[in-house]
Amino acid sequence: MNMLFGLKNQYSNDFDDGEHPLNEYYIQGFRGNRNPNSPFRRIVNGSIAEDRESLKASIMSTEYENETNNGQDEDFQILTGHTSDVNSVDISSNSQFIVSGSNDSTVRIWKLNEDGTYGESTQDPPFISPITEHSYGVNCVRFSPFSTILATASTDGKIILWSTQTGKENFTLYHPSENAIRCLAFSPNSELLATGSDDETCCIWDLRTRLLLKCLRGPETMITSIIFTNDSLNIIAGSSNGDLWYWQASGLAIGKKLSFVPQAHDLGVSSLDFSNGYQSATSSNDSLIRTYIMASAGNDDLIKIWLVKYCQIKSDIKLLNVLKGHESNVNCVKFSSNGDMLVSASGDKTIKIWNVAKGQIMKQHSQHTRFATCVTFSNDDRKVISGSNDRSLVVWEMDKDEDKLKHNLEENEESPEEEREPSNSESRKAELKVQNTINNLKTNTNQVSHWTKEQVISWLKTLDLEDCVEIFEANEIDGLELLHLTHDSLQLNLRIDSLGKRNKILRAIQSLKNPFWQHLSLLTDENLSLPEECYCPITHEFMIDPVVAFDGYSYEKAAIQEWFKKGNNTSPMTNELLSSNQLLPNHTLKLLIKKYLASD
Repeated sequence: MNMLFGLKNQYSNDFDDGEHPLNEYYIQGFRGNRNPNSPFRRIVNGSIAEDRESLKASIMSTEYENETNNGQDEDFQILTGHTSDVNSVDISSNSQFIVSGSNDSTVRIWKLNEDGTYGESTQDPPFISPITEHSYGVNCVRFSPFSTILATASTDGKIILWSTQTGKENFTLYHPSENAIRCLAFSPNSELLATGSDDETCCIWDLRTRLLLKCLRGPETMITSIIFTNDSLNIIAGSSNGDLWYWQASGLAIGKKLSFVPQAHDLGVSSLDFSNGYQSATSSNDSLIRTYIMASAGNDDLIKIWLVKYCQIKSDIKLLNVLKGHESNVNCVKFSSNGDMLVSASGDKTIKIWNVAKGQIMKQHSQHTRFATCVTFSNDDRKVISGSNDRSLVVWEMDKDEDKLKHNLEENEESPEEEREPSNSESRKAELKVQNTINNLKTNTNQVSHWTKEQVISWLKTLDLEDCVEIFEANEIDGLELLHLTHDSLQLNLRIDSLGKRNKILRAIQSLKNPFWQHLSLLTDENLSLPEECYCPITHEFMIDPVVAFDGYSYEKAAIQEWFKKGNNTSPMTNELLSSNQLLPNHTLKLLIKKYLASD
């Protein structure tokens, strides 16, 4: 080994220019698996190299293999072909294609082979790789939720939409400024596309008409990340100065600012993602409250977990937990399909998998030789694909680790409090808060189907339907039967004559089937009983001195004055230009507030 290190030092100057040996000396190489018969095996130019250059590549890869995963026997496939930094990766919903975008101005498509490996699709339709339609670096690549569209965004200002059926370009979009595009996201219902640009705006596009619906301006700096909420109703954008902006993305109020988090990450937001596993809807004071779990990554080396709330009265973004473990900027985060795990890519060259509820690292690898820039899970969570400044992609096969990952998750489940060692530390309290919040949000139809008759009765009682208990007991309704109840079966078979009771049961069953509509008392915010008009749209706090601006909306006087003081001449609600900064006292609202407080 000393000889190897000595040889590496002898050639160290050859690597200072950033040239990545994998591109020249690997042929779709594989590292890490000790089984010589596995398709995931390392190949150094097809044989043992004798010349100085090939020997250099062999030395680098040998040393690197010894440094990763503590010697664990795992499968990694290295995909090479890009000649510059890999900025973005994604995988199709059926895992048949991996797409990557690079600073070399190309998009490359990798196709799944029969042996389970990936190879560049250079001849087989629909895609012939590489795609060279962009004239500058490709910053973001994304498959639509059903993988019928591939979108690519570039510094050249183009957003190109490709058909995955034909491999042909369908349409090209531009921001009005035609500035560089840094990020894009499809809405989960595949109807909308959101894009973020150097021009400090986010654009929302209708994918059916290819028309620009709204151009949102908020951050006074580059948009670095953008994501839709799980219900496709709203978007959150992160900026290079670290702020988070929360907007409505649909309906008549499209573009309405819902909330704002300044300096969410000290040195800039690099990535955002919403969990598909944790989302809910609750009802309070006749207002529907939607809640989501979001992760953000930043150049402050941190990952943050947020509780995002949407309500007509008050929407906000609250910090739940901070995940620490990376030693450099975190460039990308992605949730697993069920939301239990989170994967991150960092400038410290590592890819880490986290238990979201516990905030703990479950696994990691260091297969990249330079900054890890992007990462994603496959839809079945069996693969993790990452890209790097070393110009390569790494496909991490998770099949072998599936049982271990499940064991780690089960091991991390919260045990009864009396079995735990007492701890008053702030970190422990924060951990319990995150676990409790996520556990309250999480629901699973499979779990409901295994409910006993007694659990169904307990569920009925939470709905204040004690008079239906005897009927359910007599008919032995367990969890599986509960999920199959219909309006007719409730009326004709169970003889529940009250239309109101039948509807209440069916709505509650629907909430069990679909986590978005589960009716949980998660958020017990006393202020939710206050009238919507009493809150300032800027601060989302109860107003003391309300004033009316020229957009017709009421604001807390100090808040809107601060808005104007920062040089803004647009409406905080509509983003439209204001003809005047004049403010008028809202005496009627002030009296209403006083009256409400007096009655309270």
